[in-house]
Amino acid sequence: MARGSAGESVLHKHLRILETFDAWHPFLTLSEIADASGLPRSSAHRLVGELEREGLLERLPDRTYRLGVRL
Repeated sequence: MARGSAGESVLHKHLRILETFDAWHPFLTLSEIADASGLPRSSAHRLVGELEREGLLERLPDRTYRLGVRL
């Protein structure tokens, strides 16, 4: 499994993003996702884009994200 410089797998980083969503935070901006997951904004942007392409996240017109229909 591919690992970054910190030794964390890419899969684990994707999971950190998905775990930021819960019943109290169903809609989050990219900045909120980055802050809550502890990832740099540039990494969060790339990973969120990957999750969105796979249908695991959905971007709404107000530029917030929510869990996608595949979840």
